[in-house]
Amino acid sequence: MKLLVLRGNPRKSGHTQHFTDLFVQGARAAGAEVSDVDLMERRIAPCRGCYHCWIVTPGQCVHHDDMADLLSAFIAADVVVCATPLYYYSASSRMQVFLERTLPLTEAGLDTTLGGLSRNRTRYPTNWQGKKLIFLVVGALREVENFRPFEATCRLIAEGLAMEFGGVLIRPESHLTCFARAKPKAVKTLEASFVEAGMEVARSGHIPERVLMRAAMPLAPSAAYFRNYSNIYWANAHEMGSGALKTDELVSKVSKDARILLPFMVSAMDPVATARTKAVLQFDFADTNAHYRSVIDCGTACLTNEETSDPDLRISCAAEVWADIARGDLDPREALRQRLVTLAGDRSLFARLSHFFPVVG
Repeated sequence: MKLLVLRGNPRKSGHTQHFTDLFVQGARAAGAEVSDVDLMERRIAPCRGCYHCWIVTPGQCVHHDDMADLLSAFIAADVVVCATPLYYYSASSRMQVFLERTLPLTEAGLDTTLGGLSRNRTRYPTNWQGKKLIFLVVGALREVENFRPFEATCRLIAEGLAMEFGGVLIRPESHLTCFARAKPKAVKTLEASFVEAGMEVARSGHIPERVLMRAAMPLAPSAAYFRNYSNIYWANAHEMGSGALKTDELVSKVSKDARILLPFMVSAMDPVATARTKAVLQFDFADTNAHYRSVIDCGTACLTNEETSDPDLRISCAAEVWADIARGDLDPREALRQRLVTLAGDRSLFARLSHFFPVVG
């Protein structure tokens, strides 16, 4: 199986790059012969719409750039995979330019798609038998419905080129995948689905529905949680300015933001460990002037952003100190010994917090 992977993502440290790498890894592991092309590094001029490739020099574009070699690779491939971030509900500009420049693969005159729609005739019908087109698209929005218009476009492009449609591999909530420590199993599962997708394409040229569903699985428990997480993420990025362009540093800062850690910590509470516990916990972060009240009630817990006058346990520390404790980077007993944390109330509750709440990311 010959696979041509076309990458239309400008950022090489971004999420589209990461998930495409996983796909290619799977395809090669399954024995596919993969040609991996970065369209950002190729000279591809925009289509003029002049029909020179139909009328004057059939099959040859008026532009003399890298597209001629890419079209030859397109013709030779059994499967073409187009990987792009979701920009304005569509492909990146470089991917769009590439797709427009496939016009020389068609010729004057109309034919009909399998769905009964009009399409341009295929210039090389003998080379087209069984040829498949697949898209991989990654975006920051949560709902898969935001990807559906582009998915419909992908299907039309495949039918318009008289190619079999092998599916669209979608990854929403892209920036949440950076925080693997928060949901290690879920992130591992969805990353494995991209590897599996590559293997399936290498074997059959198609991606099974079960794999598509796993790849698009949500990480955030609700739309409200996702919006809050995302807004805090971008607030931190704005605060860091140009430093936020270093993704690792931004992720590290967001991972230690109490506005994210505490809600996740409380939502991940162990109902068995807290089945017989009733308590009010107060978290006070003087450095950020933030106060959180958590109520544990026999296996359930809730969190509000407020002060409590007389909690069962008051925990006072810097927000970053609590982040290190919650993430398992700082032993709570060591934090007490170094006086990084002060307690007021039932200290035995503090000793049991690691049983109540698992380590978060």
